[in-house]
Amino acid sequence: LDDFYLPYAEQSAVAEETGNPLLEFRGNAGSHDVALASETLRRLKGINKDDAGAEVLVPRYDKTANSGFGDRAPQESWTTVEGPLNVVLYEGWMLGFEPVGAEAAAAVNPALVAVDDKLEPYEERIESLADAWLVIQIGDPEWVFDWRSQAEDATRKAGKPALTPEQVRAFVSRFQPAYEAYLPALYRDGPRGAKAAGKAVLAIEVERDRSVKE
Repeated sequence: LDDFYLPYAEQSAVAEETGNPLLEFRGNAGSHDVALASETLRRLKGINKDDAGAEVLVPRYDKTANSGFGDRAPQESWTTVEGPLNVVLYEGWMLGFEPVGAEAAAAVNPALVAVDDKLEPYEERIESLADAWLVIQIGDPEWVFDWRSQAEDATRKAGKPALTPEQVRAFVSRFQPAYEAYLPALYRDGPRGAKAAGKAVLAIEVERDRSVKE
């Protein structure tokens, strides 16, 4: 999902137009190019139906651009995937989140109402394409602060631009309302519509060190 974030200029425009702190930077629903993601997934799913040697160009997102605030990478650096394929893994931190409605969203955070309103197209155009699900559960969303800091530290050590500790806290804080609003139902019921459609759902829980909980 991360590779389908809006380009930096478009994301900046969303931030300016909405004035919504949860949409100030990439991350929440409303900061992705849903149409591009849907088109790319459909082409990947159909790659084996095409002639031998079929290819799909998959976008890339550079999280180190703009001092760590990111931007879509130039098309010449996108990944070319050649068929045939046996499986396509599509990962996204907010896939499977089910809208809770304006009242429930506002009770968590008033700014979440706009995010909640943006969730429906993700199910219609992206999640519906999944044939099976793997849900990775975590014990505490606060762990994400450490995980993001570790990723930024590794980027910094590699000599690339990265977010400062203060920027990491501000960045990850924008994800917390969504975790509070949507994780309980996802963990309890699985991705919306998956079980009703007879799609397999495997849930695993990981520890703070990312090891699988036994």
